[in-house]
Amino acid sequence: MGQPQVLSLRLFDSRPTHFQTFGDQSALFFDGDTGVASASVAVFNDAGIEAGEMDYIPRTYAQHGAAQVVGNVAFVTRQEDIDSFLPERVDRLERLGGQFRHIETYDVQCPGLHGSASNGGYTAFGCGDGLLLIDRQSNGFPATKVANPASFTGDMRIGRLAAHADVPEMVGIASGHPYLIHPTHGDIEALAGWPEDLSIAAMAFDGHGEHFVALDDAGELHIFNTGQEWTLTHSRAVLGAQDDEDLPAPSLAVSGHDGLAFVTDPVNRLVVVVDLESGEVLESVAVDYVPSGLVWLGGAE
Repeated sequence: MGQPQVLSLRLFDSRPTHFQTFGDQSALFFDGDTGVASASVAVFNDAGIEAGEMDYIPRTYAQHGAAQVVGNVAFVTRQEDIDSFLPERVDRLERLGGQFRHIETYDVQCPGLHGSASNGGYTAFGCGDGLLLIDRQSNGFPATKVANPASFTGDMRIGRLAAHADVPEMVGIASGHPYLIHPTHGDIEALAGWPEDLSIAAMAFDGHGEHFVALDDAGELHIFNTGQEWTLTHSRAVLGAQDDEDLPAPSLAVSGHDGLAFVTDPVNRLVVVVDLESGEVLESVAVDYVPSGLVWLGGAE
C-alpha cells in the first residue's frame, strides 16, 4: 500500500452534505440550492475516484436529503414539496445498462426525513414520526413504518443513524441520546448504559462491527460490545474541557483493522489513541495545528 496522495478529482455540485459508504461504494448527496440548483447524488468507489468516473443520480428539487447505495440498488430521498427543504419520500432505483433508473417511489410517508443507514439486511431513514424501514432481504424490497416509541416526548425523533454490515442492530440518535433499533421486529429501545445526562458528540462502529464507540459531550468515550448484547465494556475520560466555542468540536474515527479509536482534542491540539479491547488510552499525539476532523485511510487486513 502506497503513501496517501491528493488526486486531481474535483466535484463542483452544490452543497455536498451527507456522505455514506456501504461495502465498496460511497454516495455523496448534494443538497442543491432552492431556485438555483437541484439536488444530486454522486456514486463511486475507489477505482472510480482514481479514474475520475462515477454515476450521478439527479433529483428534481433542492433538498436536505440522503442516499443509501447497496450493490446495484439505490434508495434516495424524493422531494415533492418545493416549499420544504426536508424530503418526505424515498425512491428505489436500480443500476441498469450502466445507469441508475427509477423503479418505484415508496408509498410510506416519512415527514421531516433526516438521517439514514444500512446494515446487512435493512436500510433505514429517520422520520419525524418514526423510521422508514426497507427490508432488502425480501422480494421487491418492501418498506414499512416503525413508529416512535411511547417514551419519546415533544419533538423527539431519530435524526441520525449508524449501522454496520455485520451487525443486526442499528443505532439511532434522538435528542442526543442513543437508541438501539432491531430491524427484524421493529423495536426501538434506549441503549443501556448510556449516561442519561449526557449527549452523543460523535459515534462509529469499528472495522469489524465488534464495537460501537461513542464520545459524549463531556469528553468521555463509551465502548459497547455488539456481540455481547451491546454490553458497555468501558467508559474512559479522554478529553479535557472543550469550552472554547471558537474551536471545532471533537471528532472520532476508528481504524479499519486493529481495534483502535482516535479522538481529536482541539483545545489541547492532541489526537488521543484508545485501545477498544482494554479501553486504555495508548498515547496522546501532539499536533502543531487545531485538529478539526479525522478520517481513516487504508483497508482492512
